[in-house]
Amino acid sequence: MKLSMWNLANALAALDPEVSIRPDSPMVLRSGRLAWATNCVQVRQDGPDCLCLWESDSIRIRDMDALEGVELVQSVFDAMNDWYADLREAAEARDYQRLVDRCHVVFHSPVLLSDENGCVLGISACYGADEVDEEWRYLKTYGYASLRAIENIRTALGPVAVSNEVVRLPHRSSGRFSAGLTTRVFRSGQPLGRLTVLERERHLNRGDVQIVQQIAALLAVNLQPEHTGGKSGGAYLDRLMAGQTLGETAWEHLYRTRGWLPEHTYRLWAFRGGGQETSPLRETLGRTVHQAICTAAEGQLWVLVNETQGGRTLAEKLEKLAADNGLHLACSLPGGGVAETVQWAEQVRYAMERSTSPAVLEPFSTWAVDYLLWGTREAGQVLAACHPDARRLWREKQDGAPMLYDTLRTYLDLERGANRTAAALSIHKNTLFYRLHKLEELLTADLDDPQTRLHLQLSFRILEQQKNDRH
Repeated sequence: MKLSMWNLANALAALDPEVSIRPDSPMVLRSGRLAWATNCVQVRQDGPDCLCLWESDSIRIRDMDALEGVELVQSVFDAMNDWYADLREAAEARDYQRLVDRCHVVFHSPVLLSDENGCVLGISACYGADEVDEEWRYLKTYGYASLRAIENIRTALGPVAVSNEVVRLPHRSSGRFSAGLTTRVFRSGQPLGRLTVLERERHLNRGDVQIVQQIAALLAVNLQPEHTGGKSGGAYLDRLMAGQTLGETAWEHLYRTRGWLPEHTYRLWAFRGGGQETSPLRETLGRTVHQAICTAAEGQLWVLVNETQGGRTLAEKLEKLAADNGLHLACSLPGGGVAETVQWAEQVRYAMERSTSPAVLEPFSTWAVDYLLWGTREAGQVLAACHPDARRLWREKQDGAPMLYDTLRTYLDLERGANRTAAALSIHKNTLFYRLHKLEELLTADLDDPQTRLHLQLSFRILEQQKNDRH
């Protein structure tokens, strides 16, 4: 491997040498010699110091003998040759993590290799998630670049966005992005990925730019981006949102490949913001939220999630992803099965349109009462906007178990007065308290919230009226 005087100075940095090197000093040097030779570093004594020379460039190592100096310089060439051979071997084996970890020997800084979709192929293992910056934590957590990072790189690249030039990334005072160097890897004009080195231990200089170029040239021959994740299920979600009916074969395939069941609880979410570039976030969701299918439409990323499989932490995970990417998030009411996806999409749009809060998440439940009271809705839209707890208790009542439905209905109608409720239901007050405790365990609704109580009461009337209209 040929080196430049910049590379040599970086390797000798621990000795605090005095350096005078041209910015464009090229990588043409093959070894160190005591006598002058073409494209070799000449090492000679200059008083008590060792002086390394090539053309007009010089590196002065104080208080060192020239014989010791030439051995030291040659050891740098030998070590760099071995290092580059190791890098080539890792690249040919497509062991990108090993390649990135070996980069630390030269850069002593965090290194990231990603494919063209922002998927991490290799990331320095010696730096923990919280040791660099916010984007580093995101990369370590999700294995994909955030939309903010992609926009940051595009801003830095400007007109060279489609070239393999090494570009300096500026430091952002917010602490989200560190300064560093980045370049795209191309083969035959096709972009394959991106190599990035961040400033951590020291300032990255011209010598580091040259090494980044060498590694990018090596990767241009050997990089084979990995294809991550399985099928997104986006085609199914597109059809469901359009109100199309899936045939039995499609339903069976969707449920079988996802491990979903018709009786599971589902909810529709949408991420808004970040422009049209949703691929990295979509891939991140595919890797980290296995209970979801995604599609991009209407300038938003739509996500249908299985809440039965995802558990209570699923909403927190989606909200954190939105916050980390600088996006807004809205969600529908939950429901059984996915047949009401088209109605859920309407709920999400309604919440997005009326959102005035700076909060990341805008749930449709905040606007459900307004939705039911104002405007002309189709029967399917109205039914889907009813409170999920009311619909659950209503189904139980239709199946011959009316006790909990009638108890909550009466309790709310009588403004939660225990004595009047017990009398209206012709039961003992202790029996009422037992039923209310059971409802508290069963329901998701917060009965201390007036908006929630109104939503439940409207839902009860809609469900009962719907039954009357059918008879």
